[in-house]
Amino acid sequence: MLSAPSSCTIAAPAAPVAYPSSAAYPPPSPNGYAAGPGAGSGAGAGAMAPAAVPNNPRVVWHSYDATFQRSPQGTIPASSEGKAAVLEVYESLDDNNVRGGPLLDEFIVTPHYEPFNKVDHYWTVRHPIANRGYPYVGKSMIPRGGDEGELGAPQPAGVFDLQMHPPQRDHLIVTTFIVPLAGPYVVYDLAARRVSQSGETAIYTVWNTAMSIVSSIQVGHDRAWTRDPQLYPLGSLRAGDRIYFAVGRDGDYAYDATEISFSVSLVGP
Repeated sequence: MLSAPSSCTIAAPAAPVAYPSSAAYPPPSPNGYAAGPGAGSGAGAGAMAPAAVPNNPRVVWHSYDATFQRSPQGTIPASSEGKAAVLEVYESLDDNNVRGGPLLDEFIVTPHYEPFNKVDHYWTVRHPIANRGYPYVGKSMIPRGGDEGELGAPQPAGVFDLQMHPPQRDHLIVTTFIVPLAGPYVVYDLAARRVSQSGETAIYTVWNTAMSIVSSIQVGHDRAWTRDPQLYPLGSLRAGDRIYFAVGRDGDYAYDATEISFSVSLVGP
């Protein structure tokens, strides 16, 4: 199996572009990585600029606060007075796009049967082979910053991250954040890492309500975190609108278990 590069790069297009449901990722940048509007390069957060944060957050939802259960599939409590956000998880219908497919239909509370995943309380696809277990969305069993070989972990340390594994094709595994309150939104605190030294690379993408990519992060097999330090305004959203967080394979899908981070904030006076 090919070895993945030991560093990651986030390239910058002029502006997000809407892609139809049959389209692939944006064209590769000159270095061969998927294009995205982040900045900086290097393995882990040490090579990145300080992350931007909103200066007027009213309500914030952090991915590491997510919990998964049978109904609804997932929730993130508000960090201050406000409604919890509901999460829905599914495999996309198309290659390299987040157009919704059926929700994942098997919820497993015990650790994944392949130990490298270090994940439990996860949603996957019901399959006649017991505990086949891929793709999935769940919670890491290892506190942030505490895994072997984990470098550049963003703050706060010790939280348990949302973790995703893509399918064995170019469909994406998608976590959808359903907007709980109307108003202007931003997304930030974007970061990801693969948890295994084996395999190749994976790509973490963030999509706005128009299903356009706003950030793309490629992660390798060095187990280091890579951050996009930018803050992305999403405009004024209605309750029930959706923001999409997706992981896709970048070559082979084997060992592509990927921890992701994001924060969504309702901003304004």
